[in-house]
Parts: sequence; structure tokens; C-alpha cells
Amino acid sequence: MYECLNLFSGPTRAWFKHAFDVPTAAQSQAWPVIHAGGNALVVAPTGSGKTLCAFLSAIDRLMTGEADRLNGSGAMTAPKGAADVSGERRRTRRVKVLYVSPLKALAVDVAKNLRAPLDGIAAECEASGLAAPDIGIAIRSGDTTTRERRAIASHPPDILVTTPESLYLLLTSKARVILRDVETVILDEVHAVAGTKRGAHLAVSLERLDALAGHATQRIGLSATVRPVDEVARFVGGIHPVTVINPQERPAMDLRVVEPLENMRDLQSANVPGRAGGVGASARLLAAFCQLSDVSADCIGSEEGAVAILRNLDGDGPEVAARDLTIVVSGMSLVLAVNRADKLEATVYLQGKPGQTIAPPLLFTSTAPFVEDLLLGITDEDGLIGTGMKVEQSADLDHDQAMAVIAEHTKFGRGSSRIE
Repeated sequence: MYECLNLFSGPTRAWFKHAFDVPTAAQSQAWPVIHAGGNALVVAPTGSGKTLCAFLSAIDRLMTGEADRLNGSGAMTAPKGAADVSGERRRTRRVKVLYVSPLKALAVDVAKNLRAPLDGIAAECEASGLAAPDIGIAIRSGDTTTRERRAIASHPPDILVTTPESLYLLLTSKARVILRDVETVILDEVHAVAGTKRGAHLAVSLERLDALAGHATQRIGLSATVRPVDEVARFVGGIHPVTVINPQERPAMDLRVVEPLENMRDLQSANVPGRAGGVGASARLLAAFCQLSDVSADCIGSEEGAVAILRNLDGDGPEVAARDLTIVVSGMSLVLAVNRADKLEATVYLQGKPGQTIAPPLLFTSTAPFVEDLLLGITDEDGLIGTGMKVEQSADLDHDQAMAVIAEHTKFGRGSSRIE
């Protein structure tokens, strides 16, 4: 199983063997294709190492290429103490790897989790007496401040993590020059955009990127659920061929079905406070889901289910929030209720896609009474608070706190999270 690791440099191989048992089937099949510069669509379940599958070849090139420069040789053999070219490098560095995610929350997590391989491989370089390169990572999204955007433009990172919309804005600005040297584009959760208007917009941006670079960049698509595979592969590659990596493997899972109540709608049961946490816990859990999905909302618990009052109501903000929530929290369905110009609309969302619409009378009979009052303008959030209702704000939780809340509701408080 380790044969595919021969494609990588010594420090990268050493780090991987220390960090993992063996490569997954997806990694073993994808790395030769990616190492050869081919486009790939990796379809593999959660826990199969797709993110590392896409990034490791690019990271290895960055680490070994910069080490060669720092060591002043064409091979990673020179000892430390070579001429310092870091200042020159800062002036000439441009983005080499572009990671695009439809979810801002996922982009943030991926940027954070890339530090493990980068730091680990750097440590292996130092252990071998080699200069360890400083590989830069930056995030550019709708939350990036003007100051941070200027810093990215003046001192470009090696790896840029962004969203489809932010990529478009970058390509239409003077700062697009930092993308001229992009070699690899990684498209995560590609199923969420393929076949949509957002995906068509991204496809145009990818072609503009190739025109800016003067060559076809390598594209790697990642997804756990893709149908039909061939059409999504065409979306990833455009006019260029794409190799589909679909090992059909199933990760080992410890799965339990926990039913805290015989009747899951019986939230008035005397056992609820000790077992499920009651309606307050449902609001805090929904706030945690919103935080991880980068959705700004105030959440209120009710016997009929938790309700999130969205803060971003501009344009299609509510629809984007519903889509992001049901993508991040796979398997969770929600009802998006919106009042636009006195026209009530209620739509069920599942796995990022809108489905059945619900007539307002039916919606109001199956939700808490305050939902109707909010949508009809009879009351507002301050009015609900005045009646004693507790509001849980997603903004009050950071990522780690949100994960802790979710952990409390899984495996009897022993939940865990891993970005693959």
C-alpha cells in the first residue's frame, strides 16, 4: 500500500508514514494521476482522506521546490546555512495552489487543517538537515477585511483558499496578477455547484483563470456524493479530459442510533431535561450548526423544533443559508420560510437543494405559534425575548465551542470532528 508514496519526496513520505497507517484506496488511485499532472474527480465517502488526496502532491512540490531554492541546489541534499533568499521570495511569490469551496466554513477549516502536513513535512526537512520552507496560506472570502485583501495582494500566499464568488471578484480586480502562476485548482464539494447557476458562474471563472495563467491549470474535484459522475467530471475539466477516481470504498465507522425518547416529538416528557436537554438545547444545537455553516442567525427553541431567525436577508441570502446548512449538516432537512413583499413562501431543503413547497396554513399548524407572528410582522425578536424566550446566537460561538455543543449531542457526549 505504500508504493504510491514513492511519488513523493523523502520528507513527505516520512511525515505520512508517521501520521497514518496506510494510504486509503482513494489516495492510492488518485496520487499517480495527480502527480502526472492530470485532472481528476475523486468520489469517495467522508473519512477517506479526499482533502489530503488533492493537496499532498501540490504541497510536496511547494516544499521540495522551495527547499531546493533555499538550499541552493537542484536536489534536497544541501545542509542549512545556504544564502537567504527569503526576501527575494516574498517579492516574487504568487499563488500556486487555489482551493475553492462553496462553503466559507469548510474553507476556514481546510486552511486550518493544512497546517498539520505543512508543519509535519517542515519538521522532517529540519530533521534531515534541510532548510524548511515557509509555505503561506491565506483565505479570501466575503468575510475578508479590506486590510487582509491588501495583504494578500502585496504578499501573495502559496495556497489561497476562497469561494466561487470571491474568485470571480479577484479575477476582475487588479490583484488578479497573483493568480498568474496557479498550477493546481482544487474544487471541493463540487456536487454542490455542478449543474447550478453558481456552478456555471464558477466554470466561467475557471476558464478566465486559465486564460490569465496562459495554460490549462490542473483541476481536482472532490465530492462524497456525485450523480451523474460523467457530467460532473465534464464540469470539472471543461474541455480537458478528467480521470474519475471512484474506489467504492466504505470507511470503518462506529455507528449508533440513539433514540432519547420513544416519541421523538414528546419534548414535554419529564425525561427530556436529563436526556435530550429540552427545547433550550435544541436552540443551542441549531446555533452550533449555523456557526459551522457560516450562517448568522438567532436561534429559539420550541416544542415543535428549533427556529433560526436569519440576519442576512439581502437578495438570495436566506436561500444560500438554507443550502449551506443542509450541506454542512448532511442528512438534516429544514424549512425555509420567507416573507417577501407580503408573499409568504416555505420550502423544504435537503442536502443543499430545495424541494417541496409548503402552503403557509400547513406551515403554521406544524410550527410554534411565534413563527406565524414573526412572518406576519405581529411581533419581532425583541418581543419574543420580552416574553421570556431565550435566544442562542450563532455569533456567540466560535468553531471549537460549536463542536463541543455538537459533541454533547452525539455518542453521549463523546463526539469528535475531523476534516478529511
